[in-house]
Amino acid sequence: MLSHGQASLIYIDSMCLLVYVGPMTIRSPMLPILSTTQAYVCMVLAAAPPEGLHGRAILRVGGPEIKPGTIYATLLRLEGKGLLESTTFATPQGERGPPRRVFRLTGDGRRALEAWQRRAQQGWVLPT
Repeated sequence: MLSHGQASLIYIDSMCLLVYVGPMTIRSPMLPILSTTQAYVCMVLAAAPPEGLHGRAILRVGGPEIKPGTIYATLLRLEGKGLLESTTFATPQGERGPPRRVFRLTGDGRRALEAWQRRAQQGWVLPT
């Protein structure tokens, strides 16, 4: 436990911060820390149309070289953290391949990206 004035930090993990202040405990949700690749994907989706983008469309935007296997693993990891949401659509007529899964940034995803951008401006983000 760490103390600072009248507030004491009781517990911290990747999703929650508990702070003891006098007779009450405050539970503060924390946003996951993004890797550089995750932040890039979130930036692309933040600038995307409201209906979102599928993995190949994100790869076509450009930017850092991301392999197809990496993009899909990253998208699923971000969705698992609640930072993205997805909808699956049937393959367009005349095209081959599996159904398309379209991803959109959630409110938590936008907040995590904003936190990553603030840390990057302060020099706290290392390239990965």
